[in-house]
Amino acid sequence: DQFSTIAEEFTLLAHLMSQVGTLRVDEPQRKILQYLVGCLDDRGYLRENLDELEETLSPVLDHEDGKPLDQIKACLKILHSMDPAGIGAFDLADCLSIQLHRLPAAAQDAAAFKLCEEIICSHLDLVGSKNWLKLKQITKCKELDLKIALEMIQKLNPSPCDEFISTKRQIITPDVIVRKTSKGWEAVLNPNNQPRVSLRSEYVGIIKSQKPSPENEEFFQKFGEAKILIKQVHQRSETILKVAKAIVKRQQSYFEFGELGMNPLLLKEIAEEVGVHESTISRVTNEKYLTCIKGTYSLKYFFGAQVVQDEGMNQVSSKAIKALIKKIIEVEPSTKPISDGTISDLLAKEGYQVARRTVAKYREALRIPPVSLRKTWPAKK
Repeated sequence: DQFSTIAEEFTLLAHLMSQVGTLRVDEPQRKILQYLVGCLDDRGYLRENLDELEETLSPVLDHEDGKPLDQIKACLKILHSMDPAGIGAFDLADCLSIQLHRLPAAAQDAAAFKLCEEIICSHLDLVGSKNWLKLKQITKCKELDLKIALEMIQKLNPSPCDEFISTKRQIITPDVIVRKTSKGWEAVLNPNNQPRVSLRSEYVGIIKSQKPSPENEEFFQKFGEAKILIKQVHQRSETILKVAKAIVKRQQSYFEFGELGMNPLLLKEIAEEVGVHESTISRVTNEKYLTCIKGTYSLKYFFGAQVVQDEGMNQVSSKAIKALIKKIIEVEPSTKPISDGTISDLLAKEGYQVARRTVAKYREALRIPPVSLRKTWPAKK
């Protein structure tokens, strides 16, 4: 087969089945393992609990080999020894526990190991909320032991099968290229993404050499329709360019300074400048892309209806405010992160009146966790 050398996507199922095929186990165990592998979801977790597995497998298992539940547990132990570590867990705590018990013997002898076990089995919610004080009180442990246990947990992987999750990339060819010139930033159409549509010269020659008649009426009709189609294609490209130029004209500071320089912009404003209806702008910018020195963006990215005002009554884009919030959080002390209220106060000092609730909304839009989840354990002095 000429295509036999083309690499196929290596799935989690294929990875595990190949391991099952090489294990030194008897045939009944191999069949149980194959069934268990088939029960895993994309994250590598078992979708069925022990009772459900026993109910399903009991009728097909040989009871002379032992109780069905014991056979299943033995095979689960084998599954847990396979790669990636943490495979075949029933829940997050089980997944982390499996990985914990696969650590080197030296690590398992550590004083913090049993504390780590206790935290994983009973107090993962406190780890998630980073409530270190309550965790220390409940476990009645020393601060150093807790710090070591938390470091051990942080090294475990809650999603051990992420590398096998298929993520198909979308290849985007930009419609517009933005370049810096002596007059500032300017937009031009991407010549490699323009439809090349034209009339064949022989058909043009026929039209010129003949007059319309009943015999060639359909040909003349189709030729006219083709000319209209070509005109519409060219008009589409011209409209995209006009819209892109209008956007770039309004967002010069963005191309110069990034998100902090983003200006508020409405579809209505561009529609008025280009001389078309607002719905046309919405349609033209849909799934159209622009590339510049900062990356490739959808044309819709440069619009923002939500704005705030500074003390000088100058309008500021919500994207610029988001960029400021992100910048403030990036430099905050990891052991003492800044609250939404404090961020609001810091923005006010810079002249931006942004309510705490608005800060929280923008922070969530940036997928930045709240202050309680950004706090890290302080280093031991």
